[in-house]
Amino acid sequence: MHIPPINSTYRFSYYKNLYSVESPDGEMNINDIIEIVKYGYLNTEIKKLRLLDGEKYNAEKKKLPAITLSGIFSKRTSENIFSHSGLIQVDIDHVQDYEEAFYTICNNEFTYVCFRSPGGKGIKVIVKIQATIATHKQQFYALERYYKNEFNIVID
Repeated sequence: MHIPPINSTYRFSYYKNLYSVESPDGEMNINDIIEIVKYGYLNTEIKKLRLLDGEKYNAEKKKLPAITLSGIFSKRTSENIFSHSGLIQVDIDHVQDYEEAFYTICNNEFTYVCFRSPGGKGIKVIVKIQATIATHKQQFYALERYYKNEFNIVID
C-alpha cells in the first residue's frame, strides 16, 4: 500500500498487518483512511474476508493493514504512545437492524467518520476527542455511556 505524505493534523501510526505490531511501518492521517474506505482500496481483501468465518476469518483479518487511530506509537500498546491524534475509534459489533443503526450513528452530531467494519457486520465510528493521553480512557468511558444511553448500543 502506498502511503501519501501527511496532510492532516489527525496523524497516527500505520502497521502493514497485525503481525507487525512491534513497531509501526509508518504514519497516516485521517484523509488517508477516508480515501481508502471511500475508494475501496482494500475491496479484494475485504470481500475475501467476508466469505470466511471462525479461525479462518480471524487469521485473514490479521493480514489487513492496521492503525492506531488515537496517535503515534513506538509499539502497538497503550504505554507506547508518543502523541495523541485527537481521535478515537468506536467499534460497534453485533448490530440489530444494521441499516437503521448505521444511518443513526453516521448522522449523530459527534460522529466524524463512520463506515462498515471489514467483517461487514459492525460499524466503525471515528469521533473527535481532546488530544490528551492522560484522559483518553475517561473519554472512551464517556463515549461508552453515551452510546448506551442514547442508542442502547454497547461499544466494543
